Amino acid sequence: MVNSPIWWGILLGALVCFGYAWRLHTKSKYEIAVLFLMLGGFLLRLFSANDPFLNPWDERFHALVAKNMMSHPFRPMLYAYPVLPYAPEDWSANHIWLHKQPLALWLMSGSMKLLGTHLLALRSPSVLITTLGIGAMYGLGKRLYHARIGFVGAFLWAVHGMLVELAGGRRATDHVDAVFIALILFGAYWALRAAQQKQAGFTLLTGLFTGLAVLTKWLPGLIVLPVWALWAIHYRQHSWKSGFGHGLLMTCTVFMVAAPWQIYIHQAFPVEASWEQYYNYLHLFEGLEGHDQPWYFHLNNTRILFGELIYLPLLWWAWIAIRKQTDASRWALLLWIAVPLAFFSFAATKMPAYILISAPAIFLVTALAWQHFKVYQYRFGRRRRWVQIFTVGLLLLPVRYSLERLKPLNRDQAAWAKRIEVESLRLPSPADSVVYFNVPHPIETMFFLGGTAYGYAPAPRVVDSLREVGWRVVVEE
Repeated sequence: MVNSPIWWGILLGALVCFGYAWRLHTKSKYEIAVLFLMLGGFLLRLFSANDPFLNPWDERFHALVAKNMMSHPFRPMLYAYPVLPYAPEDWSANHIWLHKQPLALWLMSGSMKLLGTHLLALRSPSVLITTLGIGAMYGLGKRLYHARIGFVGAFLWAVHGMLVELAGGRRATDHVDAVFIALILFGAYWALRAAQQKQAGFTLLTGLFTGLAVLTKWLPGLIVLPVWALWAIHYRQHSWKSGFGHGLLMTCTVFMVAAPWQIYIHQAFPVEASWEQYYNYLHLFEGLEGHDQPWYFHLNNTRILFGELIYLPLLWWAWIAIRKQTDASRWALLLWIAVPLAFFSFAATKMPAYILISAPAIFLVTALAWQHFKVYQYRFGRRRRWVQIFTVGLLLLPVRYSLERLKPLNRDQAAWAKRIEVESLRLPSPADSVVYFNVPHPIETMFFLGGTAYGYAPAPRVVDSLREVGWRVVVEE
């Protein structure tokens, strides 16, 4: 159970690791401190990932498709055996499932094939990749500015409530977004290395991780490329010919990683692929699936995701970037934040996690503001106390948000999960030839029990026709 002593011990262990990491950083022992940050971040994500049930949106769908990919990795399916007619465009009840790019699903599928078909195996890739992101966040901040900036940025990544929830499958888009955001961070780290050192290997790694990001959640992953371009301008390691060549190599690598799947699905599943392409387009002009929000939704939601004080560091950073227009490094972070915010504010369909692709840049700006106002607080005279409160709040408000999202006092097994356990005792053993009707949770039933499941009772003639062709039919009371 979620509230067992073991899981409370894991949560306490995470808090101890964070406290010790912060103490080590004050002694400038940054590398060891980051290792404790990573351990604490891992335990925090493990706590989030221990829910003994599939979360309703969207984890249950991703889980079932990933499970079916264990035997058919290049044929993503929701209903592996759809015995009744279905609409190909209904991603919540169709057969071939192309609603998301495949990489995160492949990782989940491979983990379950290696470790077994259970929930912790399903969530392990997200837990591990976002834990590695703590180290990448430190490396990015250290190379851009200073080890202390990298440490604070890594701390903010480690404790961020939404990232922890996504790794645990608790929020919509769950593991897909967790992998996506981490890959963008990895791509940005190697983009910085490629800008600072003119080495083709770094350029190829930037293109590789950017391409993998595109293969996880499509074109917003390309944000890495203009960020690299601005860093390349700032560090002046490339002539215009060299910069063009490395940019072309990076872009070609992205294409080589991401394009084969797009070509394949349009040839193998043309109806579903064409619909999903059109459906992506509709996100720009229609508020799909109840996600129609006002234009300022993401601007307002920023305070929830990153703490109520986040607007001050963002305005401060925009001011100094505009003030020093020739500093392309500052503009790189500003672009990383502003372009996704503007684009997703324009798009009619809005979901909270969309702007998290800017999270690494926001963490760095927050760390820079914390450092700046902490060092120069004496300039504010009698208002120095307010500056001290501001710097403390920059770090404590995200920690508070993380604890709120973890819900350590209110995360027990869901009532429906208890019911499906009881139902599983009365239902037949898993078999591809079994069809369950009138089950309360058909997607979960197919994941845990196998077979094909529907949430409604069919007409008697449908049951008879299925039995005539060899299906074993179970109609729940």
